[in-house]
Amino acid sequence: MKLFHVFPVLALVVATTSASFRAGHGSLSAVAEETKSLTELYEEARKEGGNLVVYHGGDHATQQDFVADAFRATFPDLNLTMIVDYSKYHNVRIDNQIETQTLVADVVALQTLNDYPRWKKQEKLLQYKPNGFSNIYDGFTDPDGTWLSHA
Repeated sequence: MKLFHVFPVLALVVATTSASFRAGHGSLSAVAEETKSLTELYEEARKEGGNLVVYHGGDHATQQDFVADAFRATFPDLNLTMIVDYSKYHNVRIDNQIETQTLVADVVALQTLNDYPRWKKQEKLLQYKPNGFSNIYDGFTDPDGTWLSHA
């Protein structure tokens, strides 16, 4: 997925609103690839309250403004909070929030790639395979659907 194509990135963010961290523990099971349309996902997100918090790795707070602005223009009834900070700070923040059961983020996009397998092993990630998941090259996704990469 290319960052230059903003809409697919937005689709990923909308589609993964329920694919953040596990509230409890449990074993992984097979998860099917998403079949709902963006319109259906948008309606579901609105019914769930329309709030979405994204932790995104980056060098400065405004670095992902273009993504946030495009998201808000496309999905005006959703309340997006995009928090950009160094990945090395987000991952510590997330670990603390998991430990204290106060997790804030719905979706995370970090450069500290070692965190995702660790969180998976700790059973802290939910499974989700967005539409098109099967078309992503091997090695750029977790086969169980707990994480995927984007550029």
